[in-house]
Amino acid sequence: MKEHIERGYEAFKGFPLKDKIDGCPCCRLDSSEKILHTKSLRSLSFDDLEDFIFKAMTTFGDVDDFKHFLPRILELYIDDFFGAPYDIGILFSKLEYAKWEAWPEEEYGAVDQLIKVWIKTLKKSKSEDDLEILENIRSDMDIYKTDLGNLFF
Repeated sequence: MKEHIERGYEAFKGFPLKDKIDGCPCCRLDSSEKILHTKSLRSLSFDDLEDFIFKAMTTFGDVDDFKHFLPRILELYIDDFFGAPYDIGILFSKLEYAKWEAWPEEEYGAVDQLIKVWIKTLKKSKSEDDLEILENIRSDMDIYKTDLGNLFF
């Protein structure tokens, strides 16, 4: 799994953290934006990324900003699924919003393979927690009308 996480960081290294992440002026995102500049990407927690995960590309940042944070967000969901501030369906809907299937192969492939390896690992697991995570992923795909069913095959 670690190898695929590293591939994600490598694929998106061309999207550095901007000096200023644009956000909706009405949403008062200054403190959330400031937090994202206080730590290295790999040190950011769900608490640090909470506003960005929910508001990415709609009221906070653009696709390039999303790509910058995506490897860390995926890593956090994989390592601490139950500590996530939102259902993973939010992340899947953000991928669709960003039109990830049209991204360059290196980027799309890194995300696609990481999620597939994660799901495959969960499917092989006998852990009740892992099976619950897998069920949450499946139900979120239905709830958020996310068309990522190909990841389960």
